[in-house]
Amino acid sequence: MIAPDSKAEAILEGESKWREARVVALRGGAETIDAADLAAVAKGRQKGDAQVLLKLDADPGEFSSCPVGRAAYVHFPSAGLLAVLLARLGLHW
Repeated sequence: MIAPDSKAEAILEGESKWREARVVALRGGAETIDAADLAAVAKGRQKGDAQVLLKLDADPGEFSSCPVGRAAYVHFPSAGLLAVLLARLGLHW
């Protein structure tokens, strides 16, 4: 299960380095993120999708450009294959 403060690993668009991160908040796929969240809303959201806001565990000087609004692939070490399959089927563990 993915919950606030869960560990995550993210690789940002245009980079080849995985970055450690923590889940800050979870939101439904259709929920609007406002300017106070300082985050981009993913394109192509579908029914059953969710959004996760992450805090990257990195020194701001490590980025060549601002990471806000960049696409990313996120991996959640705590979410095993069975949990992901059950979630995609709309079932709960």
